[in-house]
Amino acid sequence: MVIKHIVYNSSIIFMKFKTKNNKEVSFRNFEIKDTNLLFSYLQSLSETSKSRFGPHPYDFEAITNFYSKDKTNIGIIGIDIKNSQIIAYSIIKQGQILADFERYKSYQITLSEINDFTYAPSVADEWQSQGLGDAMFKYLKKLLQNTDCERIVLWGGVQKSNEKAVNYYQKNGFKIYGQFENNVDNWDMALNV
Repeated sequence: MVIKHIVYNSSIIFMKFKTKNNKEVSFRNFEIKDTNLLFSYLQSLSETSKSRFGPHPYDFEAITNFYSKDKTNIGIIGIDIKNSQIIAYSIIKQGQILADFERYKSYQITLSEINDFTYAPSVADEWQSQGLGDAMFKYLKKLLQNTDCERIVLWGGVQKSNEKAVNYYQKNGFKIYGQFENNVDNWDMALNV
């Protein structure tokens, strides 16, 4: 996997890389003008993938409101350079959602609105296992390197049955802090950076 960062005024603005099967992908921050592309991406996910990614509803208005009403939500999109379609999407938020805050509090961990960030990644079904998750996470870490980030918390945890994702997070240093049920069994996982 070849990764190339494009830097402007000492901050990363986009990252380009080749997948395991030599397809070129770029990562950059989501902009409101990308809402139609993001809507198409979300609609194309399998029911299984949809059940595992839920920071916001999948309709056009919800996407627009999600980013216009809360400026702490930052979207990251992965784009297939060949056809200009979104093939990966994640969200990073400074602070956390209330449900995560309450669960971590029950583990004797008080999450910080300043130093803890919440993360929710997704990859299109047909693009999984091509290195996109690793590349997107590298992009995220570059974005966070000049912040006060001390911990990255998975948004709503990760489904316990999603062993591939659990293994991926553990490989990247995330630790399991607890278990909870929300329709299915889930792990709360976080990474100290």
